[in-house]
Amino acid sequence: RRVAGLPWHLENEHDEEYEEPYPAGVKLAFDLLERPQKAVLPELRDPGLLTRRALIALTSRHIGLCGMAYWYLDQTDGNGLPLAILYVNPARVWAATTKADKIIGWVIDPQDDYGHGGTPLRLDELLPFYLDPPDNGAYGTGLYERALLKSQITDLADQHAAYVLGTGGRLAGIVSPKEGTIPDEQFQVLVREFRNVNEAPDAAKRTTILRGPIDFTQTAASPDDLDLIELSKMNRDDIFAIWGVPPSQGGITGTAVGMNSGETRKYEYQTLMQGAVHDRVVSIEETIQFGLLDRWQDVGLTIDLEIEEPEFDDRSPMFDLAKSAIDQPLTVAERREIIGLPPFGEAVIGA
Repeated sequence: RRVAGLPWHLENEHDEEYEEPYPAGVKLAFDLLERPQKAVLPELRDPGLLTRRALIALTSRHIGLCGMAYWYLDQTDGNGLPLAILYVNPARVWAATTKADKIIGWVIDPQDDYGHGGTPLRLDELLPFYLDPPDNGAYGTGLYERALLKSQITDLADQHAAYVLGTGGRLAGIVSPKEGTIPDEQFQVLVREFRNVNEAPDAAKRTTILRGPIDFTQTAASPDDLDLIELSKMNRDDIFAIWGVPPSQGGITGTAVGMNSGETRKYEYQTLMQGAVHDRVVSIEETIQFGLLDRWQDVGLTIDLEIEEPEFDDRSPMFDLAKSAIDQPLTVAERREIIGLPPFGEAVIGA
């Protein structure tokens, strides 16, 4: 939503903003981005993706989750200029490659055993978005894959806590007499009674009375034993870190920050906008520019997309990002790009 909510405009080759009334070609590009399904028959439109904001929001979400997102450029003319943009879920797309793994096209919904599906598309018909380019092949690596284990820990912790609460706090264990053994007939009765109590919906309200002393050996860990509260907090913070989102920007306000809480939240907002949001803006802006808007140059028009990110006087968060990238396999130029500086040049080693 942060990405989709940023203002934007189109510029000419002199970096001057196009203003209304737009030239004919610019009007086509503006309408295409603002209302991507305007030229699609009403019965074929996706009602949830009729606006630029909705299309950009879904694209931004999927390049984070899946590492990929796709736009289908519909009703293209001889110059490759489309009249509409349709979103394609990345789970439906497969790359068509040669034996040398060179991509020669795309396939939507691969053909099944009954001959259904398998719609081929040319490279210029489908516009792929990447948050991070793949090391090889056609598919990016989504953040969800990195957070998958963390999400499983959360699910398992929630399931265990819900189970314990559902049984009124009763935990599994072994019941045994302190001395000797229990006669068979009494043992069978005892088993039935315990099962009736433990499996009843109102188990927490039931009392079990036994004749004689017994031992109870707990065989399941309680939420306190597992330290579920601290585990959940640590797991939550790890997931936020994978997505590059400070906890305060995700609505987590439980951390005590003292008198400077306002400045802390402002700093973390800056970190979010210069990190996770900026990465997605760059991916979306460059892909739309080079994959779509540059097609207008064939008809004599230069149209540049400018997404207006907020500017900050304090550049500390950017340098913090660069500092955290020291141990990553990045070049000097890539680290300088993080803080918005140009590369040193070809003559500098590692530039």
